[in-house]
Formats: sequence, structure tokens, C-alpha cells
Amino acid sequence: MTRGLGNDFSEGYELGITDNKEDVQETVEGWMSRLRNQVTAFAQLPVDVEIARPEFPSINYSAANIVSSASTAPVRAELELGMEPYMKECIRQNGLLEEQNTLLKNQNMLLNDIREKPVIQDSDVFSSYQRSQREFFARTGRVGISGID
Repeated sequence: MTRGLGNDFSEGYELGITDNKEDVQETVEGWMSRLRNQVTAFAQLPVDVEIARPEFPSINYSAANIVSSASTAPVRAELELGMEPYMKECIRQNGLLEEQNTLLKNQNMLLNDIREKPVIQDSDVFSSYQRSQREFFARTGRVGISGID
């Protein structure tokens, strides 16, 4: 029932506008004319209001200026506050890396010292034995190893 009523209403509305086209057109043109007159009259009114335009400072986008600019101080302070734990951790990590680097340098020095130390060869052992035998013979007049002969 409401569907039929809706169809009848739509059709009747359309037919009403179509049948009264001249009247509807005159009404709409009258509205537009009155609106145009109001807008024109408003546009011609003298305006004594001075609109203050804000003065924007010239902005230097260089990195040094952004970091040191007073206009960025609140943002910089907030960033520094937020970054503080990360910065502390970075400083701590840097200290650990420096300590580790020092330990590695010490370890490398020790390894170089070990590498440069003379190595005892078989001939060194034999030469030492001969020398001790000569000293023993010079003291005692005997040949042999002390305690064995």
C-alpha cells in the first residue's frame, strides 16, 4: 500500500511540477534574484574592519638552526625527555664497547708478546745440558749428572 502511495506521490509531484513549469520557474528565479540582490548589497557595504594578518617568521630549515632554534625548544625538550632512556642506554652501550675495545687491545698485546717470546727448541735443551755438564765437571772433576753417577 505504501509503495503504491509512494509511486503515486512521486508521480504526482513530478506531474505537478511539469504542469506548473512556468510557476515553478518564476518562483525559483525570484528566489535567486532576491539572493543575488542580498549578496550584491552585502558586498557593497563599506568594511571598516582591518583584518590583521599574522606575521610569520622566516624559517631557516638548516639542521643547525632546527636543533638550536628557540621556536623548537618545547618540541626539542619533549623529544629529549622521551629519548632520555634511549640516550642513557646508548651511552651505557658505548661505555661497554669502549671497555671491550680496551680489553681486546690488551689481549692482542699479550698474544703478540707470547708470539714474540723465544720458543725452546730441542737444540736449546741439548745446549743447556752440555753447559750444565761442563759446569758440573769444572766444580767436581767428575762426568755425569749430579745424583745419577
